Amino acid sequence: MIFDTINIPSRQNKHRLFWLMLVYLMFAVAYPILFRKTILFLLYSLFASYLAIGYLKQNYVFNVCFIKKNIWFFLFIFICILYLIPSFLFSGWSNDYFYNSSFILRHAYFIIFFPVYIAFGMAIYHNLSSDVNSFLLRRSLSCLCLILTIDIITAILFGNTEFREWNGYTFFLEKAIIWYIVCYIFFFSLVNIKNKFFLMTITSVFFILQRSLGYGHMFNAATGIAIYIYMLFAYLLLAAGNSRRLLVLIFETSIVFVLLFIFITPFFSDAFISDENTYWRLEAWKSNLESVYQNYGFGSGFGTSYFPNEIGIIDEVYRYWIREGQVGNMIDYLFIRGQHSSLVNIFFRTGFLGLICFLFFINTLCRQTYIKTSNNEVLFLFSIFICGFFNISVHVGLESPLFLITLGISIGSLIYSLNSYSNKPLLESINLN
Repeated sequence: MIFDTINIPSRQNKHRLFWLMLVYLMFAVAYPILFRKTILFLLYSLFASYLAIGYLKQNYVFNVCFIKKNIWFFLFIFICILYLIPSFLFSGWSNDYFYNSSFILRHAYFIIFFPVYIAFGMAIYHNLSSDVNSFLLRRSLSCLCLILTIDIITAILFGNTEFREWNGYTFFLEKAIIWYIVCYIFFFSLVNIKNKFFLMTITSVFFILQRSLGYGHMFNAATGIAIYIYMLFAYLLLAAGNSRRLLVLIFETSIVFVLLFIFITPFFSDAFISDENTYWRLEAWKSNLESVYQNYGFGSGFGTSYFPNEIGIIDEVYRYWIREGQVGNMIDYLFIRGQHSSLVNIFFRTGFLGLICFLFFINTLCRQTYIKTSNNEVLFLFSIFICGFFNISVHVGLESPLFLITLGISIGSLIYSLNSYSNKPLLESINLN
């Protein structure tokens, strides 16, 4: 009894610390500088590590069963670590790409921070999900309207008009976080509230508003359109016939189509030449894929530029450097601005071995989810994860701190739910008082 009494304040303080971490992350929706500054990102990660380690130790997570279930993830991280050694020892082994050893840690930082934020995702969901979910049961539609309205209004007031001229829309809120907030609210509501039609109607109204006005980030970017399609499929299957396993199968099948698009479409990039935004991505992906094939499937390691040493590429980087105000060394942009696909980047850096381990890890999550589709918690967290997987497949992910954090939290929350010993339905586990 004395021991328990002594630990009560400590537990309360840790609970408050989790809330502070969540609130800080929410503020980054409007002020991404809170994570883009290296020192702030490292400090946040230090606290996240502290909380994650405390949770792992207290709940004996790292047992044999857990490691076996997620063995492909541990193999993926191990392979990435192995690639660090030759990356430091050799001056790059892809002749068509620049090499600079000072960028190795910048390219490989996810090796440490991805596991940290997956563990943090497990810890924060364990500590805060009851509070957050009980609140959303009462206020989910209001919260959804609020965040999407703020997305539009802030884009109108503070959006970059030059970006709108180039891309057809403008935004203010940080896209690497808003997707997670909106997806969490939507999919949680979809599996828990009765008025699913009203939920889908609200979402569709904001989708049409953002697309027609050109203000806001959630549904204007191509990834936002894809997420809306995921939402629509989920609504049709759950509202019409509660076809849970079919929904999971469709989501899993979409992963196959994403992979086909990423690894086949680049070799037919000329078909997309009228869409400059898509065309340059496909050209970059094709160059990365070809470099791996030329290296017999071993990848190019870390410290290698994202883009090849070609006149057309250098010319484009120069124009980008001029538009950005000639900040920093122009050539450094080849090492900083990613090719907008974490899957291509994994393949480019670590070859077939790294990509296979990562995809097998994703497959493990899909198989475990398929078995537990009757669990509301698993179903809505899996849906969020699928949206996150698509996001990083055609955009920066592991290369960007904020995308890495939200993806890690989504995976960690799903793993927590899949490994939970509680068989209670989600609604029964929430304290409504």
